Amino acid sequence: MKRLSSGDIRNDAWVLLAILYAGRRKGADLPGILAAADFVSHGILMLEELESGLSRLLLAGWIEQRKSKFHPTDITLRLYDQSAAARRRYVQQELEDVEQILAQVRPAACAAPAAAFTLPRPVYDQALRQYRDQAAAYRAKFQKIKRPS
Repeated sequence: MKRLSSGDIRNDAWVLLAILYAGRRKGADLPGILAAADFVSHGILMLEELESGLSRLLLAGWIEQRKSKFHPTDITLRLYDQSAAARRRYVQQELEDVEQILAQVRPAACAAPAAAFTLPRPVYDQALRQYRDQAAAYRAKFQKIKRPS
């Protein structure tokens, strides 16, 4: 059984919580993960952070990849739902709860670990562009709303 190292848990919790926010049931694509991660920590995951986090989460059995989307495994959803993170709370408290979940031993109910995940720079760049374009369109939409004086 594989434990995530304590140095990686914060980053991996950031990625996992972003996946839970962006696609809990339907899966999260890369632009969605970047958007949710920005919401969680007010910062953009760098390529290396995203790639290493996804790889470790896949290898540990916390998430699985189906086509171009990432899904939390059943055991991850069950542990998340049982944790305090599942109750509406501050995002940073939820992040800490997910860190505690990841500090546990690799879920025994998971299938054999996946191969290491690699994220090519062009794929990351495209996902980042998509997220930034969506964010810019969202901002532009709300800048047009007249505010009461």
